Amino acid sequence: MTMQQIFMGHGRVGRLQYFLTSIAIAIVSWIPAVATSSTDPLTGQASFHPIGWLALLIGSVAHISNSARRCHDINKSGFYQLLMGIPLVGLVFAIQLLFEKGTPGTNSYGPPTGAVVTNEKAMAMRMERIQETADQTNGPAGEYYNEDGSFNMDGIFQGSNK
Repeated sequence: MTMQQIFMGHGRVGRLQYFLTSIAIAIVSWIPAVATSSTDPLTGQASFHPIGWLALLIGSVAHISNSARRCHDINKSGFYQLLMGIPLVGLVFAIQLLFEKGTPGTNSYGPPTGAVVTNEKAMAMRMERIQETADQTNGPAGEYYNEDGSFNMDGIFQGSNK
């Protein structure tokens, strides 16, 4: 997984990759935080250096992104991770993220991790979404269809047939 993928909140991530990435993020963000912390000898209170706070902030953003992609794998919005802030409910949801199998095949958030998406597959997925839109609106999806009802392939690449 690349650094760019760690901070992107779209796409999907499987259970094992989610778990391993979460552990790596925790280790990488907490090491600088602990290494730069200090304890006041009079009060015994610990404090973090600004570099430690920065490391924790970056780690938090990476973890939120990772959790959002795991939510996508079980076909839920990334906003579901807000449930983790509710006592007991959050624990149950965190366990669900670790153990629930992802949606087989392509779901609302794309293909599963590691799936090879060819141009033909991407085109088929796009056409499927267009057809779903047409079905939901009880008619053709506007710019993607010609006046005779035939599908306009140029509309996909240009965004419109107008």
